[in-house]
Amino acid sequence: MFWTILIVSFIFFSALIVLKANGYQLNYKNWNLTKTGMILLDGTPNDALIRVNNKTFTNGFPLKLSNLALARYDINVSKDGYNSWQKDILVNPGMAIAYRDIVLFLQNPKELNNNNLTSEEIIQEAGDLTSNIKTNKTEIFIDERIITRFSTNILAAYYYPDKQHIIVQIEKENNQNQTELRVIDIDGSNNQYLFDLASKSPAPITFRKNGEELYYIEADLVKSKTIR
Repeated sequence: MFWTILIVSFIFFSALIVLKANGYQLNYKNWNLTKTGMILLDGTPNDALIRVNNKTFTNGFPLKLSNLALARYDINVSKDGYNSWQKDILVNPGMAIAYRDIVLFLQNPKELNNNNLTSEEIIQEAGDLTSNIKTNKTEIFIDERIITRFSTNILAAYYYPDKQHIIVQIEKENNQNQTELRVIDIDGSNNQYLFDLASKSPAPITFRKNGEELYYIEADLVKSKTIR
């Protein structure tokens, strides 16, 4: 009898392991199998703190969450000195959701002194960063699909190097003599402030070091900042 129970238990738990590895979970209340989901997260900085429904993961990126039940998952990625990244995700059975281009941007971008680009170089490269992005006063479109809208007019919009973010120059609400740069995810979420510009004209921008450094023209001067 003992060996029979042992063998049956071994087969049962082995089957559970195989099912779990294939994305299934046993519901012990009604003894049926349910398909589970998965969330994959990756980005920079590597040592970011990740919270999923108030559960904290301290090992940073990449993070893989498997065997998730049908539910909404509130994700927060943070690090001291950086703007947080947030997303509310609905995971359906059998669904794998991946966010592989999460970027945390500095709350206070740092001035650089290595302005080794010319105005002509920045203007030329800025033109290459606007492909298929269109603006209409307060709205941004990609391939005729609206991405998001702002409360003030848009002066310029550029792709970030990973093509998963957009840098946007908009009018400041309470200062007619300044504009500001903001960054958004490609789907319009995570609208975050970068820094002010003392200009009401569209500012050409470009990047170096894979997007760590942002170069721009302000009042006919070449300037640069570290933004992540």
